[in-house]
Amino acid sequence: MPVLEAKKERSMSMQAAQVALFAKLFWIWIGLLISVFVFWRLRRIWLKRHPPMAVRVKYSRRLAKRLRDRQAMRLKHRKTPKSRHRHMQSKAADRG
Repeated sequence: MPVLEAKKERSMSMQAAQVALFAKLFWIWIGLLISVFVFWRLRRIWLKRHPPMAVRVKYSRRLAKRLRDRQAMRLKHRKTPKSRHRHMQSKAADRG
């Protein structure tokens, strides 16, 4: 009878090991699926906010467009016009 009990204990410990292994693999797969889903959602959000540029546009044209956009934005957000005489007034103050 001790041999039968030993076999039962061994089979029960193997079943417990298989269940533990299954649980670990299950959580690994769940984590992998969640991380892929999160990555895909972040990628979609990124692409909505940063549309891909036209590949055939030359770099110099992209720079020129960026410069025009920045100048337009700067002019649009300027609240008070700058005095053209400020530079000359400061020179006069330095001399006098």
